[in-house]
Amino acid sequence: MNWYKKRLKEAGWKSNLFMGLSIPVIATLLGISILKVNKQIEENPQALSQQIQQLQTTDNDLISELNQENIVDTNYNQPVDINLDKIWMIESSKGQDPNMDKNTSGARGHFQFMQNTWNEIVGKMGVNWDWKNGSMDYNKSKQVADYHLNTRIPEMLNYYNIPDSIETRLGAYNWGVGNIKKLWDKYGEDWLKYSPTETQGYIAKYK
Repeated sequence: MNWYKKRLKEAGWKSNLFMGLSIPVIATLLGISILKVNKQIEENPQALSQQIQQLQTTDNDLISELNQENIVDTNYNQPVDINLDKIWMIESSKGQDPNMDKNTSGARGHFQFMQNTWNEIVGKMGVNWDWKNGSMDYNKSKQVADYHLNTRIPEMLNYYNIPDSIETRLGAYNWGVGNIKKLWDKYGEDWLKYSPTETQGYIAKYK
């Protein structure tokens, strides 16, 4: 499963150093967020290298002190990985919901996928699983849910510069990442307070 190996690889790079410094240390030195550091590493690593080299010539003592303090951002060093058994329970009572094939919202199957979302995800996974039958197959539905929750949604959150957390992932799964973006742009970290009752309840059930 190439997509699964890709997800593991993407999760692993977050713990790497850049020019011998941890990402949280770089963020502290430059006075920017960890997300912005990651974005610069991806988009313009040469410019970031020059900034760090300049700091190393003027603030080397401070850099050494920060490294010794082992600055840690828990969200950064512990990548989120959604527990699919909990999602399965919330969505279809682990396949026991008699209505999981005829939800009034149009969602279907063990992990309650809308048809358009299912088609998008299986396309990215490179498999040809139809929504009607595939969503009712536990193994296939679980793999699609895994990719959606632990690969695709994090990619979209990163694109919109929204922190990757259990809350933002589950909010995006339940309500759509576009809606999360609108609230994040308006309310920032308080977005959840202004989300629908259903979304708040969904996240509460997971926890």
